[in-house]
This record gives sequence, C-alpha cells and structure tokens, in this order.
Amino acid sequence: MSFEYKKGMEVKEVIKCEEGKYGNRFSCGLSRAKENDKNIFINKKGEKVIDCSQYKRVGDFDENLAYVINDDDKLGFIDLKGNVVIDCKFGDDWYTAGYNSFSCGRALVHKDKELCFIDTSGNVVIKNFEKASPFYQDLAPVEINGKKCFINKAGEIAIDCSKYDSVGYFSDGLAGVRIGRKYGFIDKTGKEVLPLDYDIEEGFGFVDEFEDGLAIVCKNGKYGLIDTNGNEIAECKYKRVGNGVGDVDTLELDGKKYFINRKKKELVECGNINVGSFREGIALAHNGRGYGHIDIEGNVVVPFGKYKKAFSFSEGMGLVVNENGWGYVSYLAL
Repeated sequence: MSFEYKKGMEVKEVIKCEEGKYGNRFSCGLSRAKENDKNIFINKKGEKVIDCSQYKRVGDFDENLAYVINDDDKLGFIDLKGNVVIDCKFGDDWYTAGYNSFSCGRALVHKDKELCFIDTSGNVVIKNFEKASPFYQDLAPVEINGKKCFINKAGEIAIDCSKYDSVGYFSDGLAGVRIGRKYGFIDKTGKEVLPLDYDIEEGFGFVDEFEDGLAIVCKNGKYGLIDTNGNEIAECKYKRVGNGVGDVDTLELDGKKYFINRKKKELVECGNINVGSFREGIALAHNGRGYGHIDIEGNVVVPFGKYKKAFSFSEGMGLVVNENGWGYVSYLAL
C-alpha cells in the first residue's frame, strides 16, 4: 500500500498526546512505543497490540520483522503478532546498532564475534567480511580483506570498488563513490556513469544519494541538483543550510531559501522557512518559531507552533509532541 497526501486532505490529531507514552515511525502498520517505560507496539488507533516489556530494546518493523534484545544482550526477531521467529542468539554490538532491520531479505548481525548476514529464517547466509552496511536494491557495500566491494544476496562480489576510498548505497540504480574529496556515481555494473566531478565540502562529509531521481551535488563549495543522467536541474550556485528539521535539503541564494520539489524537479522559494525532505507529499518544516508541516506546493497542513516538536510522516502518520506528551496526526481516514 502506498501512502501519499493529496491537496485538501484534512490532517488531524488521531492519537491524543499523552504523558508517559513515547512513539516512533510507523512501519508495517505498527510503531514501537513506550508505555510506563515498557516497550510495546501500537497500531494506528493507538492501541497496544504487542507487549514487549520482556525486552530491553526493540527495533522498527521492516519486511514484517522487528529485532528485539533480551536481558542477556542477545538479539532475535519477532513477527507482527509478537511471536519469536528468530531466537535471541545473536550479539548486540555497537557496529550493527541501527543496522539490524531486514532489507532485501537480509539483516546484518553479529555471531561468534563476527559480522554476518542472515535470512528471514535466521540462517547465516553471508559471512567472511570485515565491514558492511545493509542491502539496498539487492546489493550491499562490504569490505573484504581491506578492499571495498558490493556483494549480491548470495554473497558473491558483484562490483569491485577497491579503488575507491568509500562507497554509498544504491538508490535509483546508482551509488555514490569517493576518492579523496571528489565523488561521482556508479551503476550496478560498476560503470562510472557520473564521473568524480563533484566535491565533498568541509562540514558535509558525505555523498548524497539519489532520491526520486534527483541528488544534491557540490562544486567549488556551491550546491545544485542533478538527475540520474547527470543533467543539471539547478546550477551549483546555492548555499546549503542546516535546517534543524533532520536533514539539509534547504538551499539558499541571496538570502532566499528554497526547498526541493522532486516531483516537478524544481526549487521552490520558501521565505525564511526551513524545509526538510518530503515524505508522502508532506515535509517537516520550521519557521524560526516552531515546527509545522507543508505540502509540495508550500501550503501549511499542520500549523507552525501548534506542537513543541514534530517529525516526518510515515505510513500516513506524523509523530508530534505538545505539553501533554507524544501523539500522532494523520491525513488518513482512521
């Protein structure tokens, strides 16, 4: 099921903000939450559907599975009914923290003090590598014997990246690659389809991946937009500003700020409002006095300052905080 806000939809509070409850993003129809400091999962009506009070920590559901960590610091997985489908037998390690969720049918875990990928039955299917990141579009960046490469879901080397200092992950069929402070993009055959002509500016030590066919790029300290063919959508003449809403998707020129309309492939002037990435047709924004949400045309859908804090939408649900506690707003007919 796809989720997308349409102009004119009513956004209202659907789970009342209450003290003592803490929420997160929705995935697979559920959100992990806290009730009296105990781990639970709730549905979109705010009802507790899985009691996870026996676990020290739980992760979000991805591909219908969520990781759980028991009192012995062992990691396993539960299904959408709370049933244990993979026993808590894997190590809880700092390296894989945040990487444990399933992606492309694989999850990165520790077993016997070594990194490995498991399948949804808990079987170790890929091992013998030193470093790794999760799978995206069926490929994962790993390091084997000190050399970087991408592997497929069978664990076979699909792309040799040993000449690069770092690699990103695949999105829209392309992955960022870096040598020194220059970066470009490769396709799934390993071909450099966009040469290393872009700069990594001091203070932004990462390569932007493509999202909805566009990527922010930098040349000579100025930022712009390109599409997956390398066509310049917005000239590299903008300043990139940290916007206080979880990312740096706001560009600025001559004192004017712009957000990215990825559907129309254009920049939209937004005054003094800092705008984050659009999720489901809605973006988290901040006007200097408070948080709110806007649609792709810049219309306000959740008023600025109504909540003390707010977060991006996921599966039609937006996490918000007021003086009473945490709750959710939604454009869905619940």
